[in-house]
Amino acid sequence: MDTEALKATARQVAADYEDTIERALEERDARFRELKDQGLSQAEIVRATGYTRETIRRALDPKIREAVRKAAAERRAAKKKES
Repeated sequence: MDTEALKATARQVAADYEDTIERALEERDARFRELKDQGLSQAEIVRATGYTRETIRRALDPKIREAVRKAAAERRAAKKKES
């Protein structure tokens, strides 16, 4: 059994999963922005979905979502360095 090939497959599975999640988030966020543009308030989206205000705030503003992702990536990198 080629362990390195299996590890490469495992990495690809993880990458595919992350890509799928990213695309789903982008689609969800775009649809929430459309609803906001059509007149639904942030509070109404929160009540309708059960998501937190923060989740909807991030969904409605791509700049905020990117800033949060960048900060999380930096924290992960710093934590990895510490290990």
